Amino acid sequence: STMKYESVCGNGKVTILGEGKKDLEEKLEALGLITRHFSPESKHKFTEREASSVAVYRLDVNEISGKANL
Repeated sequence: STMKYESVCGNGKVTILGEGKKDLEEKLEALGLITRHFSPESKHKFTEREASSVAVYRLDVNEISGKANL
């Protein structure tokens, strides 16, 4: 029998977003995107205080590949 699988492999640079104006705007945008992905009907708008209380990591992908045997 053949095993079924899906995999993704890649590399890139991870950056922890800080508290500066540019990073805070990026954090607010990212948190909104994540919220709408898991709860499309959500109307919640994150405040600067909420965004400042969580860590958000940005992954800049250099290479990515995937394979599957379904």
